[in-house]
Amino acid sequence: MKNMKLTKQFGIEIFWAGVVGFVLGLIVSFLLTVLYQYAVISTEHPIVPFYYKDIIKAQMTPLTLELDLPDETVLTDIQVLTVHGTTSKNATVLTEGGAEAVSTESAHGRFTLNVPLSEGVNELTFSSYSEKGEVVQMSRTVIYSQESQEVPEQE
Repeated sequence: MKNMKLTKQFGIEIFWAGVVGFVLGLIVSFLLTVLYQYAVISTEHPIVPFYYKDIIKAQMTPLTLELDLPDETVLTDIQVLTVHGTTSKNATVLTEGGAEAVSTESAHGRFTLNVPLSEGVNELTFSSYSEKGEVVQMSRTVIYSQESQEVPEQE
């Protein structure tokens, strides 16, 4: 009888030790998983799951802005200047300094702006704004004249 009571008590202690050990194991496993995921996501690592790679790449890619206007100063007789360029994905491009400000969204990184010009010198500032608040700017001088841009022939 005494032996049976001891076995019952010893069995309950083993049961509770097992439950406590199981719960502690779950907590430790959860914490290790969270720490591992944080470490993997916060650095570019080859083990990163495929669904995080685009997020990480977007966070690590610096904001860029390139214009297809090769010269710092452009002379034109066209009142609305079409400007093509590239920037980072999902950036907003704003142009100021012409007859009016013009902006566009850049969902895929390419953009086209139709910038109305004022007669004379237009100091245009092109600004690209990322979703994170970063800003990159470029300036171009565009001289708009309604007169013909042809060079007169010399006799």
